[in-house]
Amino acid sequence: VLVMVIAIGGSLRYRLLGDHGQAWKYAINNDGKGYYEHLRVLLVDGDFRSEHGESWMFAPAGDGKAIKFFVGTALIQAPYVLAAHAYTLLFSNGPQDGYSLQYHLAIVLSALVSLLLGLWFTRGLLLGMGVGEFATAFMLVAITLGTGLLVQTVVHPGMSHVHSFAAVAGFLLAARRAWSLGGAWRWMLVGGLLGLVIILRPVDMLLLLGLPLATIGIAPPVHRTRWNDLACFAIAFGAVLLVQGAAWYVQCGEWIVRPYSNEGFHWDRPAFLQHLFSARNGLL
Repeated sequence: VLVMVIAIGGSLRYRLLGDHGQAWKYAINNDGKGYYEHLRVLLVDGDFRSEHGESWMFAPAGDGKAIKFFVGTALIQAPYVLAAHAYTLLFSNGPQDGYSLQYHLAIVLSALVSLLLGLWFTRGLLLGMGVGEFATAFMLVAITLGTGLLVQTVVHPGMSHVHSFAAVAGFLLAARRAWSLGGAWRWMLVGGLLGLVIILRPVDMLLLLGLPLATIGIAPPVHRTRWNDLACFAIAFGAVLLVQGAAWYVQCGEWIVRPYSNEGFHWDRPAFLQHLFSARNGLL
């Protein structure tokens, strides 16, 4: 409750009002605009192949360009943005460019709900591992206030981070319960959530390395995982990944795209000193 009060208060004060009541205009900012572009081109331009957005949002691919940002964040934001768009069509006389107040409110609300869900899933995971109520509450506060999670929720609600937090926490909790209780539908949920984790931030697939930790405190299951359980997992996993492939295919005619092909780590020029001590963006 405490962290949600802080997050909601911070969103109202900093992200929506600011000093002059106009801070909401920047709720969709930085890379958040790139994630949001998936929804804007559909709802405003009416064409998924539209390239009316800023050039940095796109990467050359196939027979045109593809939005370089993965579609998972837009998928989570979609219900909120669709509600804002319906309101715009029915009641608003303002500009229908996808950046009026109600759209920014939708993005802020999606971030707050994902924060709440992520904390709820994390609580269930910790309590299931035998962590006490007080220790669990302390850890939830520490996770929110002691990391960049609160900043990503309040300052950059359009970014993928808070949604990834919710998806990863949900995946670990679902995997724990599927391993303990079995059931085809539980394994289907695990597969769908893993697919969502990947189309949010592909690098987060590394969490599979720590998956055994999600089974802490569980006695060896008395049931055996059946082939149909694994099939349900695979079908759900593939169906969610297909959403990303379909988005690329509609945009540029290719099912698989390397959206950051011209960006990345140069192994022959690692630039460790600049990465650590640069006056522009050094870590130290």
